[in-house]
Amino acid sequence: MNTILYILTLFVLSIFDITWLYTMGAQYKVWLGHLFAPTVNFVPAVIFYLLYTLGVVYFVIAPAIAKGSTLSNGLWGVLLSGLLFGLICYATYDLTNHATMLRWPTIVTIVDMIWGAVLTGLTSVIVFAIYKKFF
Repeated sequence: MNTILYILTLFVLSIFDITWLYTMGAQYKVWLGHLFAPTVNFVPAVIFYLLYTLGVVYFVIAPAIAKGSTLSNGLWGVLLSGLLFGLICYATYDLTNHATMLRWPTIVTIVDMIWGAVLTGLTSVIVFAIYKKFF
């Protein structure tokens, strides 16, 4: 595992997702407030980010670098792979919740799956571009 890729991906992913959660937190509370715990348990959250970052690096960014993709020929492939990986991962969570939980709003499933795709696609492209340019 490339430590630079991992740390860079974790940083970019965290910045985007913290911004998203900060701006959308109130809306998620409207949609899901009936399910929220009184306080956040940060241990599972940190574990998620560490594992998700590993997945993004291992399945999206590192393969593009390993096959010799360049900035001019690799960005679209990295974007597409990131979008697809994010969509599949977030769909796993949201569709499972949608299928098994009472009062899980359809809008949450849709918005969250779109966010997962966008978050992962953008993070993948940005990290790939930074890595190719500077490392």
